[in-house]
Amino acid sequence: MANRFCCGFDWPGAATADLDKIFNSVSGQYTIDSGTGRFGNSLRNAPVGPGETISLYPGFTHQTWVVGWAFKITAMPTTYRALVGFWDSGTAQCYVRVTTGGQFQFVGPGGVLATSANAILMNVWYYAEVKVTIGGAGVGNYELRINGSSVGWIPSAVGDTKTTGNTSANGIYWQALPYSAAYSYWDDIYICDGVDGTATQGATNADFKGDCRVDCYAPSGNGSNSGWTGSDADQVDNFELVNDGSEATYVDATGAMIDSYAMADIPAGVIPLMTQVNMRALKTDVAGCVLRPYVLSVGDVATGASINPGLTSVIYHEVMDLDPDTLAAWTRSTLNAAEFGIERVS
Repeated sequence: MANRFCCGFDWPGAATADLDKIFNSVSGQYTIDSGTGRFGNSLRNAPVGPGETISLYPGFTHQTWVVGWAFKITAMPTTYRALVGFWDSGTAQCYVRVTTGGQFQFVGPGGVLATSANAILMNVWYYAEVKVTIGGAGVGNYELRINGSSVGWIPSAVGDTKTTGNTSANGIYWQALPYSAAYSYWDDIYICDGVDGTATQGATNADFKGDCRVDCYAPSGNGSNSGWTGSDADQVDNFELVNDGSEATYVDATGAMIDSYAMADIPAGVIPLMTQVNMRALKTDVAGCVLRPYVLSVGDVATGASINPGLTSVIYHEVMDLDPDTLAAWTRSTLNAAEFGIERVS
């Protein structure tokens, strides 16, 4: 499997308005709340109606997916409602829901496939992970782990997880649980799919990760390339213009060139499980523009997929799990020594 996406809602300058720049749809009262997450910010929902949903289409269509996320609720739902589900172009193939008593149920096209023996408590953070293979009876498979274990929750089992004519899903969605004067919180999301990774992703992420956290590290110094011009009209200390997440300060390129930056170090003891490069980008005129993420490690370069930005800023992301120098998974030391940046190709 390959890593495809992660989000911890803690990037510099993170604001609720950014949600539309990352997720494909945001329906309902979702906000990025400072200091309410497990280690910083969280995504919070204050429901005003049923079925409030936030969704992501990672750009891939696959049969097997693994999704992990931290969540907390402040009251039990008043009706059964999906917590996370798998879409085939807007139609739910299958989903996990929470009962009014706090139990989990895995639901396929024919109804409830399994109900957990355990129940969650209010105002407690849990780390949930769902692995699903989309398929008909005898082919489909599903499992739900909480805090790293499926014991008492929903162990791996075979069942019909296919609602449409396709044995695949291309979207993930989360729903707020219906209740009044209460909240749902999400944090530390990851998504993996069931195919081998690209040349920069590797193919080592084959199963559940367990309880994990998503941290954001911003540029902390100049790198080897300072070709772009800053909003301060020079090419000096460009990292200071892109490390706060603000669109008021930025770097600009009028032709093919690279800007790369030293990044803040990850702390001792941290094991990198996924490395995702995020870029907030737009163009200022109607002419064509092609960008791509850029990584430099001990003189070796890796570049990501091409991006064609529009006139509205979007936060683009690409998982780049391999060190271009060793062609192996990043270690803490190699990741801390690398430079990350952006290249304008044309």
